[in-house]
Amino acid sequence: MANKAVERRRVKALVKEALERVREQEAKHYLDYVTYPTSSLTSLQLRDELMQEEHSIAKRTRMWEEVEKIVEENSNVRSNME
Repeated sequence: MANKAVERRRVKALVKEALERVREQEAKHYLDYVTYPTSSLTSLQLRDELMQEEHSIAKRTRMWEEVEKIVEENSNVRSNME
C-alpha cells in the first residue's frame, strides 16, 4: 500500500516535470529554431530523461504508462500515434 502511494506521488511529479519540459522545448524552438529544430519531444526522450534513475524496467514502464495517460489528456499536448 505504501509503495503504491509513493508511486502515485512519483507519477504526479513526473507529469508536472514532463509538461514543463514540453513547454520549455516549445519556447526554446521559437527563440532559437536552429539549435532546437523541433518544438516537440518524443515520449521516449521524456521518459529517458525523467526516469534515468529508475533501473527496474517493469516499474519504469508501469509508471510511464500512467504519466503518458495524464499528459496526453492535456489540451496543449499533441499525441502522435505513429
